[in-house]
Amino acid sequence: MRKEVSSEDQAAQSIHLLSRHAHVLLILVKDPMVTIREISFVLDVTERTVLRILNQLEEQGFLRIERRGRNNSYRVLLDAESSSRFEKGCTVRDVVGLVKSQEHINEEPVEGI
Repeated sequence: MRKEVSSEDQAAQSIHLLSRHAHVLLILVKDPMVTIREISFVLDVTERTVLRILNQLEEQGFLRIERRGRNNSYRVLLDAESSSRFEKGCTVRDVVGLVKSQEHINEEPVEGI
């Protein structure tokens, strides 16, 4: 007998092709003044997780965090390269470009495929 899978279970089992770090960078490219709370809501993670990711990204040279009054502003360093052996030479600009290029692809099915 097959067990019914709820939409919540499906969401928990979904596969993400990009890491949460990449997701945070993509959000920051779109809105450098976004709040930690807003990022946590979009990614469905805790604010503490977002803060940890932001600190890691800053430490690794992917972004600069600048204090603007009571808020932070984030400057993504688009030419920063990944140090991962799988992503060697890949920059933040490459990832942003890949994702942005996908936004323009027609989602209608292609005949013959």
